[in-house]
Amino acid sequence: MGEFKKVDRSQLFIKTVEKTQPKLTGEQRAQLIRRGNEMLNAGNLDAAERVFVTCAYGDGLVRLGDVFYKRADYIRAINLYLKAPDSVRVGKAAKRMSLVLRQWLIESGGVVPEAKPASKRPDDQTL
Repeated sequence: MGEFKKVDRSQLFIKTVEKTQPKLTGEQRAQLIRRGNEMLNAGNLDAAERVFVTCAYGDGLVRLGDVFYKRADYIRAINLYLKAPDSVRVGKAAKRMSLVLRQWLIESGGVVPEAKPASKRPDDQTL
């Protein structure tokens, strides 16, 4: 078996990210959220995302993620669910992506491992 070596912690580099949110009053945050909702409803999704991230507005990020999920843009949806954070939706979107990948493998004649039957629970079908 391999050996374990003691590591000098002073020589390690650990990348960290500080999430800093601008200081907003309750009124400012509410105004920005309303504006973000208007942008979302108008289809200006990138601008709505910037507003929701700035305000740390999880519900808006989830609704925006749902838009991308319905468009089958699962990666973008997962990223928004992660920002929200909403681990349940992340899991469901990841499961959906795996099913899409599996179908591509079947269609291309690739090797597809045997899978256990999927759950038939109604909540597995939609977000």
